[in-house]
Amino acid sequence: MNVGMLWFDNDPRTTVLEKIDRAVVYYRSKYGYIPDICFVNPSMLNETPLLNPKVEVKPLPVIQPWNFWLVRK
Repeated sequence: MNVGMLWFDNDPRTTVLEKIDRAVVYYRSKYGYIPDICFVNPSMLNETPLLNPKVEVKPLPVIQPWNFWLVRK
């Protein structure tokens, strides 16, 4: 991992995918490129993997709910 960013978003009016999209947009504006992976708490996946064309979404139990860890490989 070269660059990582932790993003917090607990807005009840948006979906998990919308939260990830917001984080990706900010990450790109800050670092100049799109992250490869977004790690989320497994409870946020609702037993269904999220498909996001911009980044791969993976569960990671050490990530707290409503936190999104975006990284580049």
